[in-house]
Amino acid sequence: MSRAKERARQKRKIEQQKQQATIWPELCRRIDSGDVIPIISNNVFFEQIFDVDGDGRIGVSSDEEETPNGWSIEEQLADIWAEEVGYPLSGREKLARVALYNRVVKNKDDRAAKVNYLNWLKDLLLFLAEEDPSLDPNLIEEQKEKLEQSTFREIAEELGYPRPIAGQEDTLARLAALNLPIYITTSHFDFLERAILANGRQPCTQVCFWTSEPLTYSNPTHRTNYDFVPTPETPLVYHLFGLEHYPESLILTEDDHLDFLVRISQDTNQAKPLLPPYLRQALTQSSLLLLGYQPRDWDFRVVFRGLINATPSSLRMFNIAIQVNPENQPWVVAAEDIKRYLSGYFEEKEKQLNFTVQYDTTAGFLHKLWEAWDQWRQ
Repeated sequence: MSRAKERARQKRKIEQQKQQATIWPELCRRIDSGDVIPIISNNVFFEQIFDVDGDGRIGVSSDEEETPNGWSIEEQLADIWAEEVGYPLSGREKLARVALYNRVVKNKDDRAAKVNYLNWLKDLLLFLAEEDPSLDPNLIEEQKEKLEQSTFREIAEELGYPRPIAGQEDTLARLAALNLPIYITTSHFDFLERAILANGRQPCTQVCFWTSEPLTYSNPTHRTNYDFVPTPETPLVYHLFGLEHYPESLILTEDDHLDFLVRISQDTNQAKPLLPPYLRQALTQSSLLLLGYQPRDWDFRVVFRGLINATPSSLRMFNIAIQVNPENQPWVVAAEDIKRYLSGYFEEKEKQLNFTVQYDTTAGFLHKLWEAWDQWRQ
């Protein structure tokens, strides 16, 4: 029996190697033709903002500090916020749960709760910045005085964030340099647009105003444009879960995620649909790269069920979901079991979506992609 199992393992390994060999050339070809849409989680941005010393923990950590159970940066942030608001239940690392508690117990209405979250995030960033030896204390004090008037992105940018994680390449710069016409993100902040501008292109920010269009726009170009034509020179950055300039647009609590799923599943407005027709068409014809998501998170579930499942198509050829290697996570007991679960989730339950799972960090995957891209272009 043991020899038979070993043979089976070897055959599976050979098959995986063959699959890997075919992924990169096809992905490079589709990037070159603009037929790839990255879907980028908020955690990709937070890693380059809150993980000051690149050890996977928020701020500057010491060796004596307890390892945060393999939690992502966003999960660690949720845990800190849970402590501050007095969240009394389990799942304190789940941002959507803590946000719901904050909304129900601590705030009088939905908008106030979301503004409270944004202000807390800015305040925490400035607090953690005091540990950053590269920053001038006077600059931090100046930003504290402008906390209410500034956006989170503006404060982070003044402090020099996001910045590449120590020992890694700049993930956002890599994404911007792919010169793709469409990017989708569940981040509430416009860091990706800044990276695209630095790349010499002019992005167009569009927001999923899933409750209603705002009465006023912080920038007139944010108004929903149903006739926009994304190009590599003027790419679309679509904020699926809202943008911080419009607190009502944020998808933050568990209820928000559920309401959004209902809203997008019942979207029958032909004149002003929730997703612009050009974006829905692109989703059916492009390969999708899910970057920075974890199957246990609400944002992944909503993206997978509400956005990708709503636009299934055999025209995509293949899609890739990037998952952190479970073998490198201290909380995983049986890494192979987790891998089988993830592969089954994507490849069996949703066969028509043609997903392939890559076990790597976002930065690690993009590094390999660029190596393949350079070789492919030669």
